[in-house]
Amino acid sequence: MSTVASAIRRLWCRRFLALLVIIAVIAFIAVLTSPQLGATIEALEPPGLPEPVLVSEQVSLDQGWNAEDADRFHHKAQGTQTLPIPLSWFLALEAPQNSPFAMPFFERERFADNRYLLRFGFIKSAKSENNEYGLPIGFAYSPFQSIRGLARKDTAVGLTCAACHTGQLIFKDKRYVIEGGPAVTDLGQLTNALRAALAQTALSAKLPFFDGRFRRFAKRVLETEYSDLTRVQLSKELDGILGALVDQPAGIDVTEGFTRLDALNRIGNQVFALDNKR
Repeated sequence: MSTVASAIRRLWCRRFLALLVIIAVIAFIAVLTSPQLGATIEALEPPGLPEPVLVSEQVSLDQGWNAEDADRFHHKAQGTQTLPIPLSWFLALEAPQNSPFAMPFFERERFADNRYLLRFGFIKSAKSENNEYGLPIGFAYSPFQSIRGLARKDTAVGLTCAACHTGQLIFKDKRYVIEGGPAVTDLGQLTNALRAALAQTALSAKLPFFDGRFRRFAKRVLETEYSDLTRVQLSKELDGILGALVDQPAGIDVTEGFTRLDALNRIGNQVFALDNKR
């Protein structure tokens, strides 16, 4: 009798384990096909970008400006806060991996490197008094700014008029810079790529033993203040900024592209909708 009872118990155990496996498989399939997972993976994936066009010489056309005037137009801060992160974060952030599954294993160049930013259509610019970090034409930074999701003030990164009003023409291995001309940038792709870079970095902070991307980011931002405690605090600040970005409505619902920018709607929506609670 005990042998029969043991056989029945083993049979019920096998059936119970099979049921658990079936439930786990169903749950796994549900997660893979859920809109939430799709949205998460989409946020982690950067846009496909063309390689920058490299030339041997960059020429500024003579339009009555000297080099100092042009540099002020290109980089003098105008109080804008285009990017949602502090300057120190922008300089420390790595460009996003093309696949989020490669994120734990490989290191990429910095997001702020010219070799990455020029892929969005920006124009290379030399270091100067107004451009300490050698960012492309149109980038500037303003100190003591309030940044959504951050409890303290910090130096913000913004775009100047020159970002959208400096054109370029490439001919016979030369890039001609046209002051006041229409830019060929794609700010929508810049936004998507920055979102992916931040999301990958935030996810890296949550992965034990595979947090290399966030650890490198934290060491660059915190420098001599780097410790386990400050790293955890930085991770919370990153989560806060990403949360503020998620809560913020889209600034525009039009897919733009290179050389096309719906400036009036972007500015109007920013002033009359996004900034009205500030």
